[in-house]
Amino acid sequence: MKLLTVILALLFLALASDGQSTEQPATRVGKTTQPTMPTQKPATVVPTTQPASKAHTEGKATVVPTTQQASKAHTEGKATVVPTTQPASTAHTQGNATVVPTTQPASTAHTQGNATVVPTTQPVSTAHTQGNATVVPTTVPTKAPATTFSPLRTWSVSDAHGNECILAQFYAAFSGTYKLKDKSTGKFAFNMPENAQVDKAKSRCGSATESAILALSWYQTADTFTLEFTMDPQTKMFQLKSANVSLTHTEAHFPNSSATGAVEYGGVPSEVFFKTELGYSYKCTAMEQIPFKEHAFAITFTDLRVQPFQVDKTFGKESHCPADFPAHWGLRDSKGSYCLLADFELTFTGEYMKKDKKMYPFEYVLPQNAAIDNATSQCGSDKEPEVNAILALTFDNGSSFTQVFQADNKTKTFSLVNATAVLVHSPAHFPDSSDAGKPVTYGGMVPKKFPTGLGSYYKCSAQEKVDFKTKDKFALSYTDVKIQPFDVKDTFGEMNQCSDDTPKRRPAVPPVGHFNISNTKGICMMMQFGAQFIISYQMGNHTKSREGYYFPNITVDTEASTCTDTKAEFVAKFSPEGKKTEKDWTMSLTFTMDKDKNYALTNFTLRYVVDAMYFPGVNASTHDDMTVSNGTKRYDSTAGNYYMCKANQNITAKEVVATFTEMKVQPFAQEVKKGGFGDPTDCAADNDVSNIVPIAVGCALAGLVIIVLIAYLIGRSRTNRSGYQSV
Repeated sequence: MKLLTVILALLFLALASDGQSTEQPATRVGKTTQPTMPTQKPATVVPTTQPASKAHTEGKATVVPTTQQASKAHTEGKATVVPTTQPASTAHTQGNATVVPTTQPASTAHTQGNATVVPTTQPVSTAHTQGNATVVPTTVPTKAPATTFSPLRTWSVSDAHGNECILAQFYAAFSGTYKLKDKSTGKFAFNMPENAQVDKAKSRCGSATESAILALSWYQTADTFTLEFTMDPQTKMFQLKSANVSLTHTEAHFPNSSATGAVEYGGVPSEVFFKTELGYSYKCTAMEQIPFKEHAFAITFTDLRVQPFQVDKTFGKESHCPADFPAHWGLRDSKGSYCLLADFELTFTGEYMKKDKKMYPFEYVLPQNAAIDNATSQCGSDKEPEVNAILALTFDNGSSFTQVFQADNKTKTFSLVNATAVLVHSPAHFPDSSDAGKPVTYGGMVPKKFPTGLGSYYKCSAQEKVDFKTKDKFALSYTDVKIQPFDVKDTFGEMNQCSDDTPKRRPAVPPVGHFNISNTKGICMMMQFGAQFIISYQMGNHTKSREGYYFPNITVDTEASTCTDTKAEFVAKFSPEGKKTEKDWTMSLTFTMDKDKNYALTNFTLRYVVDAMYFPGVNASTHDDMTVSNGTKRYDSTAGNYYMCKANQNITAKEVVATFTEMKVQPFAQEVKKGGFGDPTDCAADNDVSNIVPIAVGCALAGLVIIVLIAYLIGRSRTNRSGYQSV
């Protein structure tokens, strides 16, 4: 108002005088910054290997310990024993854990009683004697011995009628820690013996109401390995419920152990494993590890195939684990490791000439069975400032598609720089073509596409078009892209998502809710706000998506909220947008008062459910409880005052971005003597907006004053000119 008064006074003075003067008001330019959104492998397990040693005698029993070299079949009594061999395996990385499964060469089998025992064998080292016991020291070889793969054992469980109800094949290795006699911690790692047998007394078929159990035992039943499975009759899926191992602490596997007898390991995994449709077999050729917190215990499977509950004489169709196929196309280097991963759907479009000399449009979809041309494809390297990685695909008897990715090791980024298609003009795709049967080249150089940091992968579900602007109007249309051509560590790295991948459905404008919380002293918390949540999640096909929901203004359960003199916690149970009658989501806002009577929001937590009802594209059987939180201090005010912010305020917690708007919160309402809200504490974002408004009004009025003054001066000038002319 003061500014307006000054302006009007100046206008009056200007009109009352014959002088010419103008006044330019200062213009303030506010700078608005957008808040940045922060972005977000178990211990190195090397299963130890056991050295070979010579056979020794204990009483009347001849014991053949582990051996390194294969031996010929031999006869003990009337039993002919044929030695078996264990497969070699490849060390791999799981997370930060390097897992090197033990490889076991052929060994000499022997007979104990009526049982034929095939002992496990390990790399060569020298056995030694402690008292009457032959001790086989553990060794970790620097290079796995060359061995041949032995056939996988198939374990089965049958019902009372002899019908098989569980089938399983796998190699397993156990690793973890144990207490030594000197109270320090030792590590163990060894393979499950080949001679493990099904314990029929402990195994069972299972049903919709009872779990299925495969129990294996060895060493005269002292050691056991039990896998328990459950099924969901509604979704018709099965999964692993628990994995328990009982291991006898022998000197061979647990040197100097403080324990005697058997020790229990394993339990219920913290994640879901082996989840598959009933009637199908879960298969994982790659190594899959189940970790447990206690004893740092882990079970590592290789060449796993398991099928409980519904079995029709043999394994059913295979449902592979994600590790078996990290990408639709995976290029490997000379060591057999992945160096380039790519998933995408692609359509070629353009025009071609028919025999009538006229141009006609074509559309050619890249077949999903396109194969990698290893002769043309190449892995990238990080040794040069700029280097290329090439993925060449061949398909349809002579057609090919080649993409060249360039890495800039100075900026640590990569991009697509060339895409060339050679399409054979077949009648199916190019009817009546003037180049019938001939390969025609399309495409070429590309202005850098898919820019992404090295070690990350580029993802875009939305369609991305590459137009080459040529006479034949050739273009590429990509969808569902996942590409990582450099720095691949077994699977895709961190995701770099394209800007076009927005949530499939943005939330409606969040309604503002009004919530009062009371304790024995009366109202202790008053909350007014609207909120929405944008949540990233993984769909059933292992691709990322996002979904948005708002916090309801009604049907909210706040009974779990609490108030004290120094801590106020607003806890709200709800179902987003009323999708369910069950309130299965929970949001909590924790405010803390310090000794100086200043308070702030000190923690935000959201517990939400990932299932097919809330998140389109997830498997129907998925029901995961997720909890995220952010403990950054924000929304400061003082006792007796309330925090107010009309502008949007974002809180990021892992996969969740929560946006609050129209906030008016008084978490310590008991500090207001007269009741109700106290004095407001405005947020900085609102102050920026409130300053812009008067500045804009002032500038507009100043502009109006200038226009009026100019018009007045022009009018005076014309009046004076006409007076001179009359004189």
